Amino acid sequence: MADEQVKISGVELELFKKAIDGMVAKSAKSWNESLSYSYSLRKTKEYTKEEVEKIINGGSLLAMQNLSRNFFYRDGLYKRILLYYATLLKYVGILIPNPTAGNELSTPYVLKRYNSALDYVDKVFLPDLFTTFSLKALIDGCYYGVIKEVTKTDLVVLDLPAEYCRSNFRDLHGNDIIEFNVTFFDSI
Repeated sequence: MADEQVKISGVELELFKKAIDGMVAKSAKSWNESLSYSYSLRKTKEYTKEEVEKIINGGSLLAMQNLSRNFFYRDGLYKRILLYYATLLKYVGILIPNPTAGNELSTPYVLKRYNSALDYVDKVFLPDLFTTFSLKALIDGCYYGVIKEVTKTDLVVLDLPAEYCRSNFRDLHGNDIIEFNVTFFDSI
């Protein structure tokens, strides 16, 4: 079975080549690192026990995040522990109908709105979304993201790089305000 090769017809190969030619890379790194292989392609640093203890006991937040990422990408015990904790909760969405006074759930338009809301919650697929948030929070010690767009059919969340964000203030409604360091754009 290991000796078998996948055969691709000439037509499929030509279509693939045309698709690749039409793509435009956003940066030079786009061709070298894909999302699925980014964990395995990263170079990790060898830390001594003393360096690890020094970073944990008195290092900066950035040094601790780099240490955590380093050990996570090495694919060892630390990675398995973080994946375990990130997937420990099941993150199930519960939608409780609350029709206005005088309306019942069996009313056709209320039932239609309820069913479309259920479809929306299913389409967002909360378990994957919140597991991703949890894993990033466990690796970096925090997670920063902004809901970019909410429509009747989609939810778009923009992940922000943790090393360029902080939250020291709240707005009048008690929501955390994210402060974003715009020097991030110099690093692209």
